[in-house]
Amino acid sequence: MSDAKKDPLPLAAQLTKGIDSVDLREFAGGIAQEMATLPQIRVGKKWYTTGQILTVLIPLGFVAGLCVVAFAQQIRTIPQVQAFIQEYSGTGRFSHPVESGFPWWLRYQHYLNLFLMLLMIRSGLQILADHPRLYLEGDCTPGREWFRLRGPLPREG
Repeated sequence: MSDAKKDPLPLAAQLTKGIDSVDLREFAGGIAQEMATLPQIRVGKKWYTTGQILTVLIPLGFVAGLCVVAFAQQIRTIPQVQAFIQEYSGTGRFSHPVESGFPWWLRYQHYLNLFLMLLMIRSGLQILADHPRLYLEGDCTPGREWFRLRGPLPREG
C-alpha cells in the first residue's frame, strides 16, 4: 500500500482535550456577570415586573373580550342593525371581475420595506441593549425612567 492510500487517523484520535474550567476574569472579555431580571414598569412611584402586570392584564383582557362579544350579540338583535347587515353583507357583488395579484415592482418594494423595517427593529433593540431604560423626559435622569430591562442604576458616590 502506498502512503496516499493509507487511512487517516479517526476523528476521535485527532481531537485534543480542552480545559475543564472557565476563568471568569477572562470570560466575555472580563465583563462582570449580572443576573437577568424581568422587565419592570413604573406606575406612580412603585415598580412592577411584567409578570405582575400580566397576571392582572390577562384576566382583565379575557373579561373585556367576553363583554365585547356579549355586546355584539345584543346589538345584532336591533332591527336597524339587521337591516344594515342585510344591505352590506360583506360578500362581493362586483360588476366586473377583480384582477388578482400586484405588479412586480410593488411586490419587490414590499420585500425591500420588510428588510428595512428589520434593520430599524434591530437598531432599536441594539439601543435598548446598550441603555435598557425608557424615559419620558429628554434628559434621561437616573431614577426617572418609566420602563427598565435591568435593575436600577447604581449610585456613583
